Amino acid sequence: STLRQGAHYENQIRRHTVAAGPRTEALDCDPLDEAACLLPWPNDAFTVPDASTPTGRRLAISADSTPKNTSGTPIDVTDQNRADGFSPGSAVLALVPHLSIEKSAIAPSTDIGSSLDPAAPIVLLDTTANSRVPYWAELDAQAPEGKQVLMIRPAIAFGEGHHIVVGLRNLKDADGNTIAPSTSFTAALEGTPEPPERAGDFTAIFDALENNGVQRNELYLAWDFTVASTESLSSRALTMRAAAYGALGDAAPSFTVTSQSDSGNIRTIDGTYEVPNFLSGDGSPGSTLLLDDTGAPKQSTTQPMYVAPFRCLFPLNGNMPTIIYGHGLLGDLGQVDGLSFAANMGLAGVCGTDEIGMSTPLYPLFTMRSAASRFSGGSGWMPSSSRPSPRSLSNENSTARRPSRTIPNARAGPPSCSWIFGSPCGNS
Repeated sequence: STLRQGAHYENQIRRHTVAAGPRTEALDCDPLDEAACLLPWPNDAFTVPDASTPTGRRLAISADSTPKNTSGTPIDVTDQNRADGFSPGSAVLALVPHLSIEKSAIAPSTDIGSSLDPAAPIVLLDTTANSRVPYWAELDAQAPEGKQVLMIRPAIAFGEGHHIVVGLRNLKDADGNTIAPSTSFTAALEGTPEPPERAGDFTAIFDALENNGVQRNELYLAWDFTVASTESLSSRALTMRAAAYGALGDAAPSFTVTSQSDSGNIRTIDGTYEVPNFLSGDGSPGSTLLLDDTGAPKQSTTQPMYVAPFRCLFPLNGNMPTIIYGHGLLGDLGQVDGLSFAANMGLAGVCGTDEIGMSTPLYPLFTMRSAASRFSGGSGWMPSSSRPSPRSLSNENSTARRPSRTIPNARAGPPSCSWIFGSPCGNS
């Protein structure tokens, strides 16, 4: 995170020298953490009210507050700021100087259950569900001493559209001494936060914690955040899926077999197939989603179809249910070879592709100095992934069913049966 600058604080404070009331502006930096601008994270201090969203909030992160690359360019947060909350898989981050995980009895990955103990030093409270969220936590092992961020990892996904309150209490240093809260948080505890418009927010946070057994005088730090809604998280992907399936009707995607070879009981088939292209340019690394005036994805008019590669392995005899294999980050379609045993034993065929936004061709994008600012080039790819759909494998004219006409003794499942198993790997 970007280190704070004195002038940055002064400008922010001047903007909020009004009588206390509901907060309507996002903060550039949260004064609760005097070391790094965007900590603690995630944080509703970096959101604004928005009645048009399902959660009633919208991210409003200032680009000037984000980390900068070696050329001094901050991250472009335009796409992040369309969301109505934070990721349901977010790690919760805070900097607690001199914190000892062991002395504080913070739940490690080997004892997640202790995170729900009544006296646990960290509380993740889902106020929407009125329940606590299990977690485990650690210090950033890569950071130098004194700058190790506390990373709280939820053991289950936060509820989509839910409101989360974070409470850190009775934290200890290596000598077992209780770590005192910062001056900024002490002011919040006393009802005089900076800016003063946050007083109502903190009152609600403290009340929620007290109702769940966490007393104000125990707190080292507390804040809240909103989790993005289902609509915010998935509407783009669902829009593209509906458009693609609508264009296909009952047909299978158009495909071409470029090569095939037999080895033992396995036939390997390589080829390409077409999927609708919702990306800028030709869909290569760095492409971003094309959006209409409402922010919904739209199909490219200059290159409406994207040609994706595939590889399938089929048994030369036996039944042929088909596994759709999804590789992890920076993998590729060649990883389906690792499931060749299924085909060799006549148990199943397996098909895979280079998943847009996850595959090896994305590597150059991430190695550039401006990678963080260009992340939307990767995240924009992901919703338009070229993973083969169940329909592309179950249709009578699909890749998976045609080999049954050419492979001796092979039998495909009837069209009415799905015979498909998802096999996600790693981050896919």
